Amino acid sequence: MWNSFLWPVFVLNDKDLFRLPVGLKTLQNANLADFKLLMAGASVASIPMIIFFLLFQRYFVKGLAMGGVKE
Repeated sequence: MWNSFLWPVFVLNDKDLFRLPVGLKTLQNANLADFKLLMAGASVASIPMIIFFLLFQRYFVKGLAMGGVKE
């Protein structure tokens, strides 16, 4: 599960096993958030999804076009 947050927070003790949202949350402090670091982490995390979309964009568009046409 890509966006699981609560379960890894409760179960995992090793920071190497944290998933993406939990890892980004550990970059925040209780009183202070370094927004430059958080934005850099979120940007790096979004790169695989953007590449995946760009590679398979024609199939996404084709599927949307086929689903929107009524006969």
